Amino acid sequence: MGRASLILTTLAGAGAGAVITWGVMTHAGKPAPVPPPAHAGMVDPGDWLLEPGTTMEGIFQDGAMLLLEEPDQVTLHEPSDQPPGDAPDAIVHDGHAFQPVGKDAMVDPLLLRTARSISAYRAISMCEFKPAVLLRFTQGDRHLDLLFCFSCHDMLAFLDGKPCGGAGMSRDGDRSFAYHFQRLLPENAVLKAVVEARREAF
Repeated sequence: MGRASLILTTLAGAGAGAVITWGVMTHAGKPAPVPPPAHAGMVDPGDWLLEPGTTMEGIFQDGAMLLLEEPDQVTLHEPSDQPPGDAPDAIVHDGHAFQPVGKDAMVDPLLLRTARSISAYRAISMCEFKPAVLLRFTQGDRHLDLLFCFSCHDMLAFLDGKPCGGAGMSRDGDRSFAYHFQRLLPENAVLKAVVEARREAF
């Protein structure tokens, strides 16, 4: 066999092998790539998604949106220095006590806009909840309290003392809430640490 014929035979064999390999991988069950599990919250807490079709009314239930959108007053409260049993005037939800007098938050329209934006939220993580602050919306004698935890990135809502929904904080929401809260409470050590950590992370 001549040298040219040998080269042609070798190339033909290689081509046939490539075609066979392609056919086997295409038709013999090459596993499809697994989609990233961001929807299940397994990649990064900031990527957890709300269920399709979720609305603000789905996050803030039982008429809570009325207080969120049209409050007479908005205040930001730090945790109480005393446990709930020793602080009769404290605002208490699920064993978490907050100081009864808060800082005026109506002066920060960007904070209020963030609280009312669905892009600030994601699916709740259901981790151990240790809220750093309470944001209270008051309308007459009614109260909507939003508790924010920056370790599990979750927010829980209480309307007149009763649970009325909640959500996680999206990556942008978490960063925005931390920044605005720390501006209103500049001496709060927890919020200082949170803001600094977010600056390093982003």
